[in-house]
Amino acid sequence: MPNIDVELVYRIGDNLSFDMKYDILAIIKEGITNCAKHSNANRLKITLLEQPKFYSISLKDNGSNFNEEALKNTKV
Repeated sequence: MPNIDVELVYRIGDNLSFDMKYDILAIIKEGITNCAKHSNANRLKITLLEQPKFYSISLKDNGSNFNEEALKNTKV
């Protein structure tokens, strides 16, 4: 398990439904898992903000970038 320093920035109300909390948690959990498995990062910033009509979730790390050319040339 890699050692990753996490910064959490959030501004959301307390009136989230259980389903919304579950969905947000699932998205953030997937992002953390991807960061730990694939990016070789040691820092991760998670931002969760309530907008007038939606929620904004951003995960940014200092890890290595993926190779877009290699991805384009991959046959599925």
